[in-house]
Amino acid sequence: MSSTFIHSYLIEKIGAPLKLWYLVRAMDKNGSGKSILDSKYIQKTLDISKTTLWRYTKSNLFFKIIRRGELYTFYYKSLVRICLENEVDNWGASCEIEIEDIKDLKYYSTLATQLSLQGQSRYLANKSLTKNSNRNKPLSDKDIASLFNNGTNPISDISTGIILLRSGVLFVNDKWSSFGGSQLTVANRLGVSIRTVNSRLRRAQKIRVAQYSPDNRFFLREALFNDEENWTNTSSKFFTTTLLYDSAAVVVKRPSIYYPQLALSSKRYRRAALNRAWAKKGVDII
Repeated sequence: MSSTFIHSYLIEKIGAPLKLWYLVRAMDKNGSGKSILDSKYIQKTLDISKTTLWRYTKSNLFFKIIRRGELYTFYYKSLVRICLENEVDNWGASCEIEIEDIKDLKYYSTLATQLSLQGQSRYLANKSLTKNSNRNKPLSDKDIASLFNNGTNPISDISTGIILLRSGVLFVNDKWSSFGGSQLTVANRLGVSIRTVNSRLRRAQKIRVAQYSPDNRFFLREALFNDEENWTNTSSKFFTTTLLYDSAAVVVKRPSIYYPQLALSSKRYRRAALNRAWAKKGVDII
């Protein structure tokens, strides 16, 4: 099954026509810079109409497009050249997706940004731990995956600060190392609204996290039987801290944990600014 790497910031900058470019590039198995595709295959894979396909072909993502009947021959531009021409100096979070998923490009680019923030904040949370710290190490991707694979069965793991997982809410104690990215930060990075991020990530798998103090065991019991409460938000650098009110502010809503379904890539040359410097020196980047 074929796959391709996508780039979150570039997707927000250029938009839907990138779907066609990603598909064309993915189908070029030899890296020749050329792909020949049937129009019906393109429409079916990207879930677009013939009119939309025609509109995508008018973008500046290709050197040349030749059409003979239902066959299109695409001569596509490289990732670096597209970044240079569109003044994108950082293509953001990058991940690999299957060709069949290109039609949901905005969802995967937003999820990749969310998971990237989750990884960054986990790194900072782990780095902030000291020998005398009373907090445990933050969960790894393997640990997070095990939470989702657990299903609806209640679990507890004192070594990580987990008390109970119930109805999609993970209750933790004060030894829990909080990490994660807020939708506000994702929205700021992608240049979209929080409502847009929320809409795109509605189908993403996530677990809400609620942290309580050992002195509030009674209120924890109350919280377990009241999933829906009044939440108020205060933003911070990487996540949103929210207080759950139940007669008193006793449970703190920590950042939600998202299932790591995407393998984020870490490429050597992540910033197109370096390539722009090469271009200024007269290097012809194709």
